[in-house]
Amino acid sequence: MRPKINIPLTRFDWALEAIAFLIWAGGLLFLIINFETTPDQIPTHYDHTGTPTTSGSKNSLWLLVAISTSLYVLITIVSRFPHSFNYPIEITPQNAERQYTLAVRMMRILKIVVLMIFVYAHLTSMLARQLGGWFLPLLTVIMIGVIGVYIWKVNSTSDKTTL
Repeated sequence: MRPKINIPLTRFDWALEAIAFLIWAGGLLFLIINFETTPDQIPTHYDHTGTPTTSGSKNSLWLLVAISTSLYVLITIVSRFPHSFNYPIEITPQNAERQYTLAVRMMRILKIVVLMIFVYAHLTSMLARQLGGWFLPLLTVIMIGVIGVYIWKVNSTSDKTTL
């Protein structure tokens, strides 16, 4: 049975939470302020090169906001239960605090990345622009990079500091 311990938030953790909230709130505020001037038909789907392939009503932007809001809330709630995560190493009472801290911090960083993706997607649609051919490769590199750094930190025996 894994220990259930409370992981205190450091200033860095508070900063990550604030960044995530500001990204979410900024995207929502931009949509609210600019909704009336957004074209009635906007790109709603993009191919792998970032070129729009389907268009639809500007009201579909609210779906992106609903999904990003749901993910924001879900990731925030899930991050409160690090003892239930899967870990690449065995969790013991001696390493639980460090491993939980690393895992929760990775979740906060991934929350920021996910929110940036959704905000960028709805801003791009509002402005009727292409996502760009760089979007998918960059997204892949960032996600793999965040998870890779986490795995490296988890397995690091000489480095006892956190992310």
